[in-house]
Amino acid sequence: VEVSYLGNYGWGDTLTVANDATNGLGTTGDLSSILSNFATPRVQGLDYNETATATMSASMVSGEANLRTWTAMPPGPFDVQFLVGARYLKAKDTLQYRTASQSPAPGGSVNDLLVAAGNDMYGVQVGLDGKFLVSHTFFVDFEAKGAILANFASQNSNYAQTDSDGNTSIFLTSASSNRTAFLGDFNLTANWQLRPNFTVRAGYQAIFVNGLALAPQNVQPNNVLLKDGPGQLVDNGNLIYHGPVIGLVGSW
Repeated sequence: VEVSYLGNYGWGDTLTVANDATNGLGTTGDLSSILSNFATPRVQGLDYNETATATMSASMVSGEANLRTWTAMPPGPFDVQFLVGARYLKAKDTLQYRTASQSPAPGGSVNDLLVAAGNDMYGVQVGLDGKFLVSHTFFVDFEAKGAILANFASQNSNYAQTDSDGNTSIFLTSASSNRTAFLGDFNLTANWQLRPNFTVRAGYQAIFVNGLALAPQNVQPNNVLLKDGPGQLVDNGNLIYHGPVIGLVGSW
């Protein structure tokens, strides 16, 4: 019987674009915005921006419990395990999008949108683990798992619009759904058995997930729906989590 916790991982980044070209309205700023769906002709109060800033953050938590069994193999350095178990995965991300313009006069306009998307996933998984014994204390294994998960997906949008008179209006919309998500987990690791029941491992892992609600895909480009609703949910996103891993294994 195995219980494992992969950890709580986070990532974030910010990008700002500035433009001071003359827009033909007597002010500077010529950046269009996704909040107007890059409309033609452009919309005062949404487009003609001097700056546009996007801030993204994401996090992931994973845990699982498995029952493993050895399969009979001919004598030699190869061993194979099959596993079946339960899997939990929580994936969430946020996107903050902000634009600022000197148009329309006198005070210009500011649009600030925060979209938070979340995915709570529970399900079952099966897998295969092949091990190759290099020495009596060192072995390499490759593990592949596949899971079917029930995803409780949601998005919440907080939109603040400041007009040319300095008045700020706030609009809140949200949506949620339950859907099926699929997960593939692949792991190649080297293992050093320091004690009969204690092993150190290091390697590389990649987790593929589809059927997700992601913040960038849930930015509503229809300004009417963004302000008045109903909230819309896009839950067909895909993500790959990958990177080096290190861990400790205790067995009994």
